[in-house]
Amino acid sequence: MNKRILTLSELFGVFFCLAVSLFLLNFYHLSGGSTLGAVFGAVNGSVWERVKCAALPYMLFGLLELFCAKPPFKSFVTSKALGLLAVSVFGAAFNYFTAETWLASLLTLAAGFGASLVSLLSGARSEGFFALSVFFIAFLFVSLFCFSAFPPRLGLFRDPATGLYGVIPTYFDYGAVALQS
Repeated sequence: MNKRILTLSELFGVFFCLAVSLFLLNFYHLSGGSTLGAVFGAVNGSVWERVKCAALPYMLFGLLELFCAKPPFKSFVTSKALGLLAVSVFGAAFNYFTAETWLASLLTLAAGFGASLVSLLSGARSEGFFALSVFFIAFLFVSLFCFSAFPPRLGLFRDPATGLYGVIPTYFDYGAVALQS
């Protein structure tokens, strides 16, 4: 494993995923509210949807990195699962406390790629966590798609502008919400 190439690809990944993440934040509206836009884009301004828009490019870039850099498979999957956990946890925290979406996305992705890189370069024997890592990645992947359409009634999934969960109806009266607050 070439540490220099891996470090450069992780650094490039932060900025590549940031660009894709910012695009996905607007993809639902750009697609006219299509199903494809709802699956991959942010259907509202909730913390969950913002984390989804950072986690999906992170997973996609991980696949590209796996095929291009050719790191050791089991340790790479384990480190990417750790990075995905960091994207999820730090993404929720940064989106709660930072009003700037691009800054929260940048910090979230930097935390995820940083955790992954440290795990890979440390040389720690993490192959024992491979099965758990695969389960976590698969679980989060399915959750990212399911919770946009069927979100639990938790603050993490609540749109701050409307107070609604999940896909906002097209007939929603934003003026009434503004007058109420």
